[in-house]
Amino acid sequence: KKYLLFPTVLLAACATGGSGGSKGSSAPFQGQAAVQKRQTEIQDAAKSSMDCMKTKPGETAGKGGIFVAVADAAGKLKVEAIKWDGPEAMKQCIVDAGNKATVTPLPGPAVGTLWEFIPPGGDNSPAKTPEEFKTKMQPLAETMQAQVVECGKSTLGVDFGATIDVSYFVYNNGQAYAPTVISSDAKDGGFDSCVQNVIATTKFPVVTVDKPFGATAHFKIGVYGDTQRTQ
Repeated sequence: KKYLLFPTVLLAACATGGSGGSKGSSAPFQGQAAVQKRQTEIQDAAKSSMDCMKTKPGETAGKGGIFVAVADAAGKLKVEAIKWDGPEAMKQCIVDAGNKATVTPLPGPAVGTLWEFIPPGGDNSPAKTPEEFKTKMQPLAETMQAQVVECGKSTLGVDFGATIDVSYFVYNNGQAYAPTVISSDAKDGGFDSCVQNVIATTKFPVVTVDKPFGATAHFKIGVYGDTQRTQ
């Protein structure tokens, strides 16, 4: 049975505001094009794990799963399963192969995406952000905004402003996976990584979903106004 590997694309579903986050370098965000290229490289690295899905006659086949893959500034991958249906040894093989893979080094915050292994005929449609999640996120807005303001004060100072967007994935455990800076005008790696860590450590609302869905946090601070806008 030949399994298919589908790239996971973050939709423009935005909410206020883990696992899968790893420490970035002190360099700032490197631009949207650089991040998109890096996510493509991370997706390509999943091919190193495809042999793990192969079975011999009589062996139990895996039904597929979803893994989070995050690359640090040095290009080292960290892979973990967040949804899996199949033999434990097969899942571990994918994780081990992924953790040995590397991509091109890129200064700046860690970049992540998902690997989705789907058997032929499986559902490869992207997950939608539940309306329930958007509603439940509203009480977190003030808390997260305050944390981002503190990131700005400690790294940029009180006379500077910044706007930043961080994408992430959420499953049914309230944990943020693969938080990735996708836009920032701060030009400060400390600030970018600090905001990324806010997302990684926030306890998000728990919702019941079949697969991880994507969301994006948008913040404005400092001279731009201490407000957080959500879409």
